Amino acid sequence: MPRNRVIYQNWIAEMGLDPTQIKKFFDIVSEDIKPDVQTDGEVRRAIESLAEDEMEFVIRFYFMGQGYQDIADKSGRVVHKLEALHKRAIRKLKSRLQSFVKKRYGVKSRNVRSCPVCESPRRAAIDELIINRNELATWRPVLKEINEKFGLNIKSP
Repeated sequence: MPRNRVIYQNWIAEMGLDPTQIKKFFDIVSEDIKPDVQTDGEVRRAIESLAEDEMEFVIRFYFMGQGYQDIADKSGRVVHKLEALHKRAIRKLKSRLQSFVKKRYGVKSRNVRSCPVCESPRRAAIDELIINRNELATWRPVLKEINEKFGLNIKSP
């Protein structure tokens, strides 16, 4: 497991997993490095707000230390799709944690594009349209309906 990944010990145990079974977990993580309660809560909320596949990837990659190939083998996805999923998840996490990081640590991040669907007050209705779309058809009818009903001009999902 690469040493440059941040791994939070308690998260693994709370998931019902045995941290000692995850590639020498305790050899990599220092016992004295623990996030404070407020930071922990904000990060947890941000991760839990991700789509299910994004959240699963973040947990496996950052908290369990699995690599792209391990995750691809277990999930049945190809690596290049996981790379895109990773970038999307990180972009969302940066966006959702930006104000907290600025307020708490005084660090201003670079501009992160916010997702118009994620930030929409009518997100539940938009999600319903996306979930119920015809998977054999293109995204064009769904995007057109989102534009007409909610005034969001989305170029691609």
